[in-house]
Amino acid sequence: MNILVVDDSKIIRIMIIRILNELGYDTITEAVDVDSALSKIKLEKPDLIFSDYNMPGKTGVDFLKAVRENPATSTVPFILVTTVHDKKIIVEAVKSGLQYFILKPVEKAVLAEKLTALAESHKIQPPRIAAKPAVATATETTAQQPADAASGQNVKIPLETLDAILDHFFLVFDGEMSISDFLSWAKEHIIKPLPENEDFRDEQQLLDFLRSSAHKGMFTELRKYSA
Repeated sequence: MNILVVDDSKIIRIMIIRILNELGYDTITEAVDVDSALSKIKLEKPDLIFSDYNMPGKTGVDFLKAVRENPATSTVPFILVTTVHDKKIIVEAVKSGLQYFILKPVEKAVLAEKLTALAESHKIQPPRIAAKPAVATATETTAQQPADAASGQNVKIPLETLDAILDHFFLVFDGEMSISDFLSWAKEHIIKPLPENEDFRDEQQLLDFLRSSAHKGMFTELRKYSA
């Protein structure tokens, strides 16, 4: 499996490649910007792409669009690795065919979770160390909905709480609220009054779910759990 890592920072490339090596991926190609990445793609089609957003010249979203416009790479899974907290940029990337975005610094557990999900959805090589996501992936959630609904095991989230959950998550996303403050808020206002739920047993699971479902549309995913 050939992975392409594109970032103008050598340190970031080294960090991502080190984690990928630990997860069992050894065939990795590097590029420092979009133009050099596109040149490398012409020589060999990658099976997976990691790309920074802010790079000299073209952005990671420009790169994503070029990848999707090329019939040879239109279905290659693409992960944006960035420090950008601009929702408009993320929405544009998702509309352009992004699979996932990961915020820097990259965490091994988060990367393993995304790769595990891509192994199922795009049939890529799974990571050597199986991810242990706190909640079901978007694919698993969708697949389990009929059974859960029939069994009545999952407690529904009241509709009026959905906007509050998203508003507070985007405060974190925009850097206006710390993760610890979000967890404290969620524990007090969401998890505590919510009866036992198999998918959201604690506030960290709720946060992990929001992160993992961002590319699918968090409101749409949350609506599956709403009353």
